[in-house]
Amino acid sequence: MDTAELELDNPFWRFSLAVYAADGVEDECLALQQELNIDVNLLLFSVWVGAERGINITQDDIRSADATVESWRKRVVRPLREVRQALKKTRADRDDFRRKVKAIELEAEQIEQAKLYIFACKRWPDEGRRQSTQITANARAFMLYATDGTTRGDDEARLRSLIEAADRLAR
Repeated sequence: MDTAELELDNPFWRFSLAVYAADGVEDECLALQQELNIDVNLLLFSVWVGAERGINITQDDIRSADATVESWRKRVVRPLREVRQALKKTRADRDDFRRKVKAIELEAEQIEQAKLYIFACKRWPDEGRRQSTQITANARAFMLYATDGTTRGDDEARLRSLIEAADRLAR
């Protein structure tokens, strides 16, 4: 799929920006990314599908979505993140370059999210906004997937800010 075909400014991207900007969400997501090596975009996708489409996501759905973006994440997003993090440890005169890499990394994540948005539109073509949401259930399902079923009982508490922000947006 050519990136020119992707709808970069899509409902999932806008939802992600709003949720991620809410108090505490960035810290929660970055902690999970560092501790468990999770794909925050896939977590946000799982929550968005529950918030905006009312879909109770399954492990198979998450696995298929993950497979859709796995190559992009491994070949583009993670290497850019590694470069940016390595630049943090270098001299201060590299800050401008690090900001440029960070901007490119964010654009790479936006492309990943656009791929996930297309996946959702194909997987659930007739689904629209639902009366009920599946935010908490989908956050749990994602954590089970991301931890190979070894999720701890406090994972829902670790995602409290994200769940609350998504819930506010879904109302």
